[in-house]
Amino acid sequence: MFQQVLLDSCICSPLGHNLAEVRQSLKSGRSGIVSLADLFPEESEPFLHTGAIIQPAADFPDASDLHPRISARYARVLGGFCRELEQLAQRAGKVDQLYLIHRQHFFSEWPDAQVEFDEWDFVRRFLARSRLEVPASEVICLHAACSSGLVALNLALRELRRHPEKRILVVGLESELNHERFVSIKKLGALSAEKDPARSCMPFSRERSGLVPGEVMVAVLVGSRRQEELDSGDIVFTAGVTNSDASRLTDCLESGEFLTRCLTQPLRQAAGPLDFVCPHGTSTPLNDGVEGVVLDRVFGDASTPMRVVPLKQYLGHTLNSSGLWEALLNVDFLRHNYLPPLLATEALEPFERLAFLETCQQLPLSRALKVSVGFGGINSSVLIEKVT
Repeated sequence: MFQQVLLDSCICSPLGHNLAEVRQSLKSGRSGIVSLADLFPEESEPFLHTGAIIQPAADFPDASDLHPRISARYARVLGGFCRELEQLAQRAGKVDQLYLIHRQHFFSEWPDAQVEFDEWDFVRRFLARSRLEVPASEVICLHAACSSGLVALNLALRELRRHPEKRILVVGLESELNHERFVSIKKLGALSAEKDPARSCMPFSRERSGLVPGEVMVAVLVGSRRQEELDSGDIVFTAGVTNSDASRLTDCLESGEFLTRCLTQPLRQAAGPLDFVCPHGTSTPLNDGVEGVVLDRVFGDASTPMRVVPLKQYLGHTLNSSGLWEALLNVDFLRHNYLPPLLATEALEPFERLAFLETCQQLPLSRALKVSVGFGGINSSVLIEKVT
């Protein structure tokens, strides 16, 4: 019997360019959300306040040749990430299939306008720059709103169950923060109104006002191993669910019926009790209201309150890539036996069976459930377990 396992990963994020740097930030309670006054010094729009920005390392190469209109900053971020992907591919030896999560265009730096480009030309350039030798027929570009990361991961896991000999790479490229991106979120009524970075993202608080956008580039390599070949500490993706309530374009179904299934179905295959759940937790009034009630109901019969670990207060909302990025951080929690605190603990919704952490906790961890909720009612989840 084969199990689907994590083989490798790489990242470029506002909290660091490797998991050790991110871990240090999370343990110390340092958020990647900052004021955007320095990034947009001439911006006069009253709603462009805070975001989670990636700063390139000094040795990141320029990759402006991948697209003529991305900013100089983000061209170096992309160049650094391509270099990390190249090293990952060398370690892997082979990559049989690629799921690429990205928008059909990157945006140019404000105040320039949105620029369309040939999606497949970008993909070809990206693969060549990263030296990823994947057959064109095995490159799948995917867009399922904010659930894209977990949808892609679950599709990769399903393919591995049919073809355990494969190695599959799932990559999330979130576009850079700029005026156009903020405008689109503002029009949906989902953007945080807070100017203070410490209060702009407040998941499950009664004082929350909206989401804070963030940037990330993340890659996860998955494969299969026989049950008897697993080693202590290996990370197994045990089960996953994706469904859609198809309720409205931007809102989840307020009854939470389909989201409930995303929580309960994977848990039936868990080898033991769940240690924590990582929610979508956008800090928007609707999402956190519905998701919190569903979580409280699902874990209402547990002997102790369920630990809930929202991450967008540290990372911002990285939209299409958020599920993949946060799932990888869940892996890091399991490997290093820690859970970061909730940064804004005032005025939390009065959930009876949910526990939000006020301090960083070091404790034995074996099992996590990551959940994503996307536009169009797309729900997705994955159960992650550590071999002990």
